[in-house]
Amino acid sequence: MTTNYLTDADITAVLGPNVLSGLFTPEGGVYDAASVVIVQEMASELARAALENAGYAPGDSSTNRGVINVAIAAFIGMAYGRVGLEIPPALETRFGGLLEGTRTGEVPVPGLSASKEDGVGGVRFSPTTGAGAKPQVMGNLRNIY
Repeated sequence: MTTNYLTDADITAVLGPNVLSGLFTPEGGVYDAASVVIVQEMASELARAALENAGYAPGDSSTNRGVINVAIAAFIGMAYGRVGLEIPPALETRFGGLLEGTRTGEVPVPGLSASKEDGVGGVRFSPTTGAGAKPQVMGNLRNIY
């Protein structure tokens, strides 16, 4: 399943319909709705990667506003970047460091709990007995030397 945390309503609420249309309408062309969907999905995947890097498990979809804000931050960067425009200062102030801050764990996501074990650098061990058990591979090194 494709990850998509964004709806057109989320994006329009932040950017406004005229700005969104301007970012996805080539000069003298027609609004490219298919590209909006692709950028929504790509931004959602970037948001999911950042969230998982920090130890969150957001899933394929989410109604959590913190998750949506991270995806919007990625969307804004991609939407403005694809047409070679600078992100307006007001948007940069609000969303500029959100994706990276989430990835590093500096910006917590309200309503979600991060697991240090599941984040980068975390350690989670597999059971050695029972269902889903994995045999110890390096458990007998002491007996070898």
